Amino acid sequence: MKKGLIIGSAIAAAILAGCNGGSSDYEYAPVNYDGTAVTAFSLNRNQTVLNNLDSVYFTIDLNGARIFNADSLPYGTEVKELAVTMSTDQVSVAEFTVTRPEKEDTVINYLTSPNQKIDFSNGPVKLLLKSANGEQERVYEVKVNVHKVVADSLYWSRFAVKPLPTTLSAATAQKTVAFKGSAYCLTSNGTAYSLAVSNDPYAADKWQSSQVSFPKAVDAASFTATDNALFILASDGELLTSADGASWSATGSVWKAISAPYGDRLIGIAETNGTLTAVSYPSGVSQTLPSSFPVSGTSAGIPFNTKWATSPQVMIAGGRSSSGTLTGATWAFDGTAWASIGTGLPAAEGYAATRVSICETDTVTWRVTTTEALLAIGGRTATAASRDVYISRNFGLNWKKAADLLQLPPYIPAMSGADLLVFGSTFTPSGVLPKAVKPIEQWEVPVLYLFGGRDEHGSLLPYYWRGAVNHLTFKPLQ
Repeated sequence: MKKGLIIGSAIAAAILAGCNGGSSDYEYAPVNYDGTAVTAFSLNRNQTVLNNLDSVYFTIDLNGARIFNADSLPYGTEVKELAVTMSTDQVSVAEFTVTRPEKEDTVINYLTSPNQKIDFSNGPVKLLLKSANGEQERVYEVKVNVHKVVADSLYWSRFAVKPLPTTLSAATAQKTVAFKGSAYCLTSNGTAYSLAVSNDPYAADKWQSSQVSFPKAVDAASFTATDNALFILASDGELLTSADGASWSATGSVWKAISAPYGDRLIGIAETNGTLTAVSYPSGVSQTLPSSFPVSGTSAGIPFNTKWATSPQVMIAGGRSSSGTLTGATWAFDGTAWASIGTGLPAAEGYAATRVSICETDTVTWRVTTTEALLAIGGRTATAASRDVYISRNFGLNWKKAADLLQLPPYIPAMSGADLLVFGSTFTPSGVLPKAVKPIEQWEVPVLYLFGGRDEHGSLLPYYWRGAVNHLTFKPLQ
């Protein structure tokens, strides 16, 4: 059994001294908890309710006369019949009063029936303690918190879907990137191009959309952002750049493909007489690439740092080699060269991938912990588009299919070539995401946006979804 955390102590007496140094007629006595303090509280072991139920941690707030588990129990936990173990001062009375709708209160004498089960399903239970001498008494509020939703699930509301922001009536291609704190959504119908920009992607009135002109026809799917510039490949391979997305100019470089941004540099692929070379803009990188390196259909580049490397890294996953072979390998670039670092993803192109905070429940203490992970969604294998979600907890070294709670809901279709972006958002529980347990304040939540992609038939999905990890929408503990 683990003892609860005790908050508070006796408030020191405050004695007001007279202005001329004389004694005051007013004296404030300290709050006296002697004989009425709860020193430990826990639930009894009950495997039929929850494994390790007796390890759930309870806070004891002496000042506020409250006892509660700050980390709520998993969604759906049954709390109608729970026995408790409690330590107190020497008391003459220890009684739990259970209030139930349209029924008489039930009073449980803990001193004579310490193992009697208590119903916590109707909210807080009252605990009355009287000191051994009968001179002090105190009433505590005892509450067993249970999550209202599945805390460690990735939640995509069926109502949190909006059309892609565009000035075009029938877009056939899209690519969305994050650039300087905003989302830049480029759409095309094959002849015209529209660029929409917003620093609050879910607010329809925050998108600023306008048609954009390029010096020549471009491949919208190659649209990419580094730390300080936007880039895109023309249909003939010429690399174009822009500082704002409105005005574009040629760089003088001709590439076969763009691989990933690396800080303020762009890493790509050049081909000379059938030999593939990793190159960069500005120049400085030159590496002959193996035949297995993916030249198209890779995920967006995901930057990261590890304790095993001295320089920042960027990784890509999946794609198709120059011979047309699909791969599920993870490749990482360290500023000098690419290396294949991981496996576990099905061989596919068009993964939507990002780094994001996820929540997982410790099944010993039932606390929900937050960790960083990589997610890869969808993709198209040799036979079909997918809707599976894969996870890596070690920066792409290993991947495995994510738990059911992180999978896409059935109303989001299979897709490939979508863009998965994360933006911080001030969360208010009155929005379309699940309500927090106590919607009192606003707080920052990392929100995922899944833009576009192509369905099983290769047609553009002309909308984007908004999602979040449920636990991160709950009111933070204070």
